[in-house]
Amino acid sequence: MSQLIARLLLAMMLVPTSVAFFLLLVLALVAMRGQPGWFHVFAVWIPVSAFVICYWLWIWKPVVRWSKSRIVLTVVAWVLAAAVSAGFGVMLGRFMREVFPPACAAGALTQLLWVLATIVIWRETNAERAERVRSVGAATVACPACGYNLTGLRETRCPECGASFPLEDLIAAQADRLGSIEQ
Repeated sequence: MSQLIARLLLAMMLVPTSVAFFLLLVLALVAMRGQPGWFHVFAVWIPVSAFVICYWLWIWKPVVRWSKSRIVLTVVAWVLAAAVSAGFGVMLGRFMREVFPPACAAGALTQLLWVLATIVIWRETNAERAERVRSVGAATVACPACGYNLTGLRETRCPECGASFPLEDLIAAQADRLGSIEQ
């Protein structure tokens, strides 16, 4: 099994694993205190958030090109996800006139929004992919329209943007691209 497949399988296990961890903590809390309030559910979401963050980083840290901006954006994404989720939880709580279900929904939404944001923030850019492919000694062929790496494809149509090029135009665009990269 490739490392990518293993990472994807582990990523799919994040939701059931974190839900099980959350339910385990809530059941322990209910057994000790009865019906939990906002503060108690918030106290449960802290270790669940730490688990989700650590688990997600454990899976993807080795393959993400970490930069200062990616680190800052990752932290900002969590803060924004928590703020949006808290607002959602408060509105839902006023509508439902209950505490527990909205607090659970808000906590789950925080984790979901953060994971979705990291998918966008941590995504490999075209330049990073080209550099990675170059570092292993492979020549790259990029789509002249969107920059998608066409290396290994059997046709001159880009699967990313759908643009199609005659072979001569594609070769000419690569020469232009390589000339601008070297400068």
